[in-house]
Amino acid sequence: MSGIASLYGSLRVHRPLLIATLLSLGVTLAAVVGLFVDGRELVGAPIWMKAFKFGVSIAIYTVTIAWMLALLPSRSRRVWWIGTIIAFFITVENVLIVLQIVRGVMSHFNFTTGFDSFVVITMGVAIVVVWLANLMLGIVLAFRSLPSRSVTASVRWGVSVSLVGMAVAFLMTVGDFGVIDSPGNGIEGAHTVGAADGGPGLPVFGWSTVAGDLRVPHFVGIHALQALPLLALLLARLAPRVGLIRDEGTRIGLVRIAGAASLAVVALLTWQAARGQSIVRPDAETIVAATMLSVTTGAAAIWAVGRRKGGQQ
Repeated sequence: MSGIASLYGSLRVHRPLLIATLLSLGVTLAAVVGLFVDGRELVGAPIWMKAFKFGVSIAIYTVTIAWMLALLPSRSRRVWWIGTIIAFFITVENVLIVLQIVRGVMSHFNFTTGFDSFVVITMGVAIVVVWLANLMLGIVLAFRSLPSRSVTASVRWGVSVSLVGMAVAFLMTVGDFGVIDSPGNGIEGAHTVGAADGGPGLPVFGWSTVAGDLRVPHFVGIHALQALPLLALLLARLAPRVGLIRDEGTRIGLVRIAGAASLAVVALLTWQAARGQSIVRPDAETIVAATMLSVTTGAAAIWAVGRRKGGQQ
């Protein structure tokens, strides 16, 4: 309960992010209802599934940003505006997704009509502004120390990797990455590389099981924003009971290794998707690269723990 209270306290510090979170949770609830009562499908999936996924993801994202802002030792108007810009423009995207679902048309890549083009362009501008606001947040965090050095490292790495994950989305609008829609049909862009969107995919996520899918590195990169700070908090919680990670220098090293590994995973998944290869059907090259990354990360973690242990003897 203390963790929930802490998150709520962080949100109360920044009202716009609290409002954005509540609206996103409202979208999630509406999407759940829609999944049960609205049988329409769009691009091979229940039409409300996209709103559900975005609602959950955006709610987690806005809570995370609020928590990060609350960690700062002093909050200036500049920092408040960074959070407010993120809250406003991410909500714009959420609202437009729901609007297009109600209309029964695609929200992304859809230039079929003048209004649809306006929606796509508005969403594009909104996400660019959010990306730039995240970049500004990363710059602020680079020069501010948070209460814990390991948490500071995790937040900095999390913001950095998430910026790369967000940027992967821009590849979805590039035709060279496998958009195979017929010219002139008004659809410009795709999630899938090497096949049409809407084919066989993983449950809920919808990631293609027969071709490359840029949503995979996009998802992994964005949610490093939560995964890395959670790792730092978990290590801090375990430190009193696990001697190997009791030293904060060890925990900082492990967090940095995890951050670098996360960035490498995003690069690996982007490379895999760009070659038209499904996440569930890796070829020999992908397996070798993933194995090398795993071994390198494991060796680095062992070295980080052993180095501190050896220095204390």
